Amino acid sequence: MRLRKIKIKEYRTLKNFTLDCIGGAEETKDYTLHLIVGVNGTGKSTLLRLLARLFLQLKNEQQRNPPFGFVVSYQLKQNDEEKVISITNLDEEGNHISGSEGLYIRRETIAQYETGDHESYVPFDATQHTNDLPPRIIAFTTGNEEEWIEALQFEDQSDNGDDEELQFPDPEQPGYQDALKEWYLQELPGTPIEDEKADDTQKTEEIRTDHFYFLSAEQIPLVALCGMLVDMKDASTTESSSQWRYLSNIMQESRIKALNGFSLRLRMNKEALLEPDKGFIQELLKLATHTIQIGSDYLLVFDLLAKKTLPNDLLALRGGGGFLFFSSLARLAQAREQNEQLLQEVNLFLERSQEQEERDELGASVEQPPLHLFTWLSDGEQSFLGRLCLMPLLRESEALILLDEPEVHFNDYWKQQLVFMLDESLTIPQDRPKPQPCHALMTTHSSITLTDVVNTNILILKRRNGYTYETIPTSLETLGADPSDIIVSVFGARHAAGANGVNRIKQKLESIRKIASEWQQLPSNIKNQCIKDLENLEKQVGPGYWRFLILRQIHDLRGR
Repeated sequence: MRLRKIKIKEYRTLKNFTLDCIGGAEETKDYTLHLIVGVNGTGKSTLLRLLARLFLQLKNEQQRNPPFGFVVSYQLKQNDEEKVISITNLDEEGNHISGSEGLYIRRETIAQYETGDHESYVPFDATQHTNDLPPRIIAFTTGNEEEWIEALQFEDQSDNGDDEELQFPDPEQPGYQDALKEWYLQELPGTPIEDEKADDTQKTEEIRTDHFYFLSAEQIPLVALCGMLVDMKDASTTESSSQWRYLSNIMQESRIKALNGFSLRLRMNKEALLEPDKGFIQELLKLATHTIQIGSDYLLVFDLLAKKTLPNDLLALRGGGGFLFFSSLARLAQAREQNEQLLQEVNLFLERSQEQEERDELGASVEQPPLHLFTWLSDGEQSFLGRLCLMPLLRESEALILLDEPEVHFNDYWKQQLVFMLDESLTIPQDRPKPQPCHALMTTHSSITLTDVVNTNILILKRRNGYTYETIPTSLETLGADPSDIIVSVFGARHAAGANGVNRIKQKLESIRKIASEWQQLPSNIKNQCIKDLENLEKQVGPGYWRFLILRQIHDLRGR
């Protein structure tokens, strides 16, 4: 699936907004990556939430037509042929058509789409066109999950126009005061206060479907487990003795030598047990190395040291796909009857490695550290592992992947690795069948991350008069660029260095220039002190533009 273009009539900060994802973008056979950037408030996260909401709602049988005007075009591979699917709820004049009859669709070849020789739109028919929708949407955020959950909740819609904006009342009409009061009440900011706060966990479960998945923070242990299993499976196909393949550097940074096993605690509540899950649970029970039963609780222990092929065997339960295996486990963790999950707890048994300094200090005979549970890791370590272990799960996902600032809280070294990890994960090995390509949209504030792609794969959101209308290109050649150039050219900073440091240097240089204007009349002790002050400042300033200015000023004063 490749997103080609989307037009939004109005949605929060986006107004008459067009996002063109194809114009000059660098693509591979396996995936397309776009980085979405912009200053705070331009609607980067809003755009991702809108895309998730749009495609989720298009598959909703009761409320298929979103409450905002749109035109979306995307590319799908159907029967070994690439087709461009366009869906809209706008009429020929660009007006939003609400209600269940307001959706239209067209299917055409890439050549027809690119030359403008379009097919005609036809009414969207769920019985005919459901397979024309994207096969899977995966969303992940490091931001406020409640905002995502709220954006993905659908309100009741009807065909009587109740969802249209209330017009400002005419002062001449009868009942003007009552109409004015109603208008003001609708225009008040905020949302109505609910008597009871809804259960966020339950809301999250309601928006998960077979084709859409929103990965929440509570699933970090599951994501980490499944990502590690996929990487271990990939490593088993190489001649390397390491347990890891693409995750090797990540595990080294986290001081994790190996995943020696894991456990799943299941509560076999008959009321919560659904028929599709029974077969999967039975297969898990067969593969478990140890099973401990206490009442209706089963603890399944998987010893990866005792059986080296367990990662392959486990993933084979769902056709060898990491994300399918993850989604099956995640479904067991969903709240069922009486808000009770089948999968109560996941724990990973990690073997931690020692730093070289520790080995040198304690000696070679020191006892190996015991197994370390995943839950013993700090919140930061768990989040770090979960986010980067997500990458191997995305392989062969055939999805639209929405990543909302995944680099948050990463140090600069791991920001350098993020796109590299994504590329390794989304590139399909040559010996595997090629699925249809996927498309990843990632919002970011990281100048380092932008150096990993060409400038045509960077979409900069531009805001005017309170709304974001368009994306603009950058003329800077970003691939392999110096991050300081990106800070200035893309993010619009006046200087690449910190504002306080720049201000201190500029103030000192300005004060010296004022003194230098009367340099010939100054006594030698003041001249020497000025030069000494600049030399002391030069020792504190790192290499670059500002040190050059200081050295130039010193050279100028000495030459007078």
